Formats: sequence, C-alpha cells, structure tokens
Amino acid sequence: MELLKIIAESDLDKGMSEKISHFEDQIIGENEGFLLSAELLVLDEFKFMKFSILGPLKVDVFEGCKLLFKSEMGNLEIDSDTLEIVTDYSRKLKVGITEFDIDLDAQLINMIDNQNLVCLQIAIKRTKLEFKITDKKLLQTIINVEKE
Repeated sequence: MELLKIIAESDLDKGMSEKISHFEDQIIGENEGFLLSAELLVLDEFKFMKFSILGPLKVDVFEGCKLLFKSEMGNLEIDSDTLEIVTDYSRKLKVGITEFDIDLDAQLINMIDNQNLVCLQIAIKRTKLEFKITDKKLLQTIINVEKE
C-alpha cells in the first residue's frame, strides 16, 4: 500500500497516476515492491477474472502466463486466456501495470470459496512473482458476486 502513496504523491505522470488510483479498492495481494489486484469481467455469458500487477515489471510477451494458486489443501495451475501481455510502463515513475485475464471456472471458484488460499504465483516468461494473498474476503466477494 505504501507504493500507492508514493506514486499518488508524484506529479510526474498524471495518466499513469490516474490508472494507479483504481488499484486502491481492488488489491488482493502483495509482494515486495508489487501489488496485485483482481476484478470480475463478464463478456456475454463468459466469466473472467482480470488480474493487474503494479510494480517495476516490464514485459512484452505473446505466450501468456501461468498462474499457480496455492492453498493449504493443494495447488491449482491455470494458463492465462490473454496471450499478448504488454506492460503499460511509465519511465518517469519507473512503474508499470501488467494486465491479463483467466477463465473463471468452477474449480477455481471452489478453491477460493472453500480453501485457505495462501498465495498466487505468476510466471511470465522468465519472471516469477509470488504474491501473498492479503485480502481473501475481497477475492471471495468478487467470486460470490459472480455466482448471483
């Protein structure tokens, strides 16, 4: 959360600062120097979770990424639906936003609802980031809103 304060106080890149301000109510995890947010997307009848990483990461890949959800009862690996992942990076702030989607399937919903999700590991090309889940209730709320 300290990262958001530092960037918000900076007047270097207004456009990026505005995008970052949307993170505040959606942060589900963090790692030293990085924040992870999630939100629900519904297109036609297909349900997706959009993840956004805020931090000093800069990627440009066309093979997507892998997500490993880790709980006390086991792990679940999912490939991103987004294949082209390009960071919206601010050189002035030395921070970027990297976004991608995953399919919201029954197995993932069950894991989030019924298991103690501990962390989420994201592998993009040769970069692996592990986020401690800091707001499990928010993540469950995102899923439960979808069930209604």
